[in-house]
This record gives sequence, C-alpha cells and structure tokens, in this order.
Amino acid sequence: MTISVLMSVHNGQTYLREAVESVLAQTMQSFELLVVDDASTDQSLRLLKGFSDARLKVIPLSQNVGLAAALNAALSEARGEFVARMDADDISMPERLQQQHAAMLANPDVVLLGTAFELIDKHGIKFDQCVMRCGNALLQAELLNGNQFCHPSVMMRADALRRAGGYRDIAGRYAQDYDLWLRLAEMGELMNLPEPLLKYRVHDEQVSIAKASAQRRSAELYQLLARQRRQCGVEDLAAARRQMAARGGEMRLALAVDMLQWANDFEARGQGGEARRLRWRALRAAPFSQPVQRMLGDWVRSRLG
Repeated sequence: MTISVLMSVHNGQTYLREAVESVLAQTMQSFELLVVDDASTDQSLRLLKGFSDARLKVIPLSQNVGLAAALNAALSEARGEFVARMDADDISMPERLQQQHAAMLANPDVVLLGTAFELIDKHGIKFDQCVMRCGNALLQAELLNGNQFCHPSVMMRADALRRAGGYRDIAGRYAQDYDLWLRLAEMGELMNLPEPLLKYRVHDEQVSIAKASAQRRSAELYQLLARQRRQCGVEDLAAARRQMAARGGEMRLALAVDMLQWANDFEARGQGGEARRLRWRALRAAPFSQPVQRMLGDWVRSRLG
C-alpha cells in the first residue's frame, strides 16, 4: 500500500459522495481511503456503506470527537508510506495522488507537500484559483507568520507524521492543521506544487464569526508555541496563553480585517447579504481602527464609482 488517504465526515452528506468518488477515480491505484464517520446524525454513514470499492474503509464512531481525534483514529489504521488528506466537501483532481507521489519520490527530504487549488461554490462552479508559495526556504520563513498549506490538498510522509505525534487539539478544535505543519517543518522540508490539484468548496456554512475568532486564536497560540520550540527547545503552554491574553486588541483587529476580506469575496460571488453582515460585524469588532475604516472607505468609493 503506497498512499493512505484520510477523511473525516460529520453530517456532510450533501457533498460526501462527490468527494469520495473523486478519490476513487484517481489515476494512481495503489491507495486506500480511510473515512471516519464522526458520529453523523444525517445519512453520511449510510452513504459511505453504499460504496462497494475494496479500497474504501469506513470507520464509524459512536461519539463525536472532532477532526483531530478522528484523523488520528484513521492514522492508527493507515498502512501507506504516504498519508494524503481529503475533506468531505472537496474534489480531488484525477491526477492528484499520482503527481504528489512522484514529487515526494523526487524530493526525499520533503515531509509535507501541498498544492495549488481551485475555489468552487456550493454548486461546484469555479470562481477563483489560489497558487501557494512553493520553495522550502520561503515556506519555512512564512509559515511562522501564517498557514501556507491548504489542508485537504496535502500529502505527508507517514513516518514523519507519526514522529510528530499526529494531530492534536490543545488549543481547541481549530487550526490543528497549522500546528501540525509547524511541527513537521522542524523535521524536514516543505513544498507546494504550483498545479491546482484540488477543488476547494466554499459555502455559507463555513463562515461563522464564532468559529473564525476561535480559529485565529488557536492559530496564534500554535504560532507562539512554535516560536518557543525554536528558541528554547520546549513548549510552555501557560506562558503562551498569558501572552495571548495580553494581545486581545490586536486579535480583534486582525479578525475584523479577515471579515472585511471575506465580505469582498462573498459580494464578488453575488452573496450581498452575507457580505453586509460581515462588514457590520467587522465594524463592531474594531470600530475605531484605521485599517477597518480605510477598507470600508475603499469599499464605499468602489460602490460610488
């Protein structure tokens, strides 16, 4: 078995069949697809059991454990030399695994490999494309400033993933992927392929202000822990949390800027209602900040022509 593809689903029946079929239709055949049903209450598990492909293994959980624990459950049963990720609402290009596998063989020091990706809406229609930074030196430098990988696009060396300790959720149920990338970066080289090998689906349910705030806080905490490891060789979670508490205003401003950028994306896709709600929430989060006022001013001027 060459590649183990890990997927977790919780109440994701809407797009699940298309996601699974895109993996089973890969041009490369030496893989297994391990799908954890994280205690879904919809028809996700029934849909998964309807597939008859021997490469697909379904792992049902009786209790919802979250993404990190679900992926670790799949990892414990993975037999592949390489581990690829896939989400239950995205679509892998047919040649994705083959191209990533070839790149990993050609670059033996690379432990983490992502790809560029297309953005699609809830109907599967492409509306944008994201090309990621590619070289190891640049990725190593920029990773400490923010996530440089699309999680469902990545492939990892299984031995490195296990030595890193797999996924963890010490900062809650968000940004576990970013934490893992930071730990893998300390073990080997990083790489992104410039070819778009994944269709990443963007839909309304993904944008929750409560989740966005928690995501940013978790990412910031993991970033602080990574800096501690690089400077001192150990992590001090309590010290990182204290440092986070002292930066509350900076966090609110960063979240407000994120929301304004999302608002522009939603408006470009014709979802004006969601865009207006995001702008209003951004203003409430950081009402007197110059960056927020400037971005809102630019938006107003664009509307006035």
